[in-house]
Amino acid sequence: MPRVESKEGEDVSKYLERPISKSADIMSLVTPIVEKVKEEGDKALLEFTEKFDRVRLSSPVLEAPFPQEMMEISDDLKKAIDISFSNIHNFHVAQDQKETLVVETCEGVICSRFARPIENVGLYIPGGTAVLPSTALMLSVPALVAGCKQILVVKKLF
Repeated sequence: MPRVESKEGEDVSKYLERPISKSADIMSLVTPIVEKVKEEGDKALLEFTEKFDRVRLSSPVLEAPFPQEMMEISDDLKKAIDISFSNIHNFHVAQDQKETLVVETCEGVICSRFARPIENVGLYIPGGTAVLPSTALMLSVPALVAGCKQILVVKKLF
């Protein structure tokens, strides 16, 4: 990786490197979890939710309305989410996909691209030990801008 410097001239290259994980190493961690869930079902899901998320649930499915304590966030976080929503919304609105793009790639061959919203979409928001409102925003806001009628959000609990 080439050297990357901060504005202050500090070498920050090491912070940009991604760790290399071998599939076999990952599978040796994941396979026992999958097998336990296959064997024990919801019981295993609840155990893993407690282990990885440090949350004790009575059911692996959370249904709205959610408990009040799950809905409390700081004013600073609310403001950051609102700003993020606005920025993502403005970016996708600016793409204006209403017009059909028509290109004659070679004589007599005409290709076109057009946008059409998907009526129903499902968005997967990873959970685990990290809460990812950024992922929820990056998936849901474009769906809203595109005009999707029904947006289902699923969060994995472990």
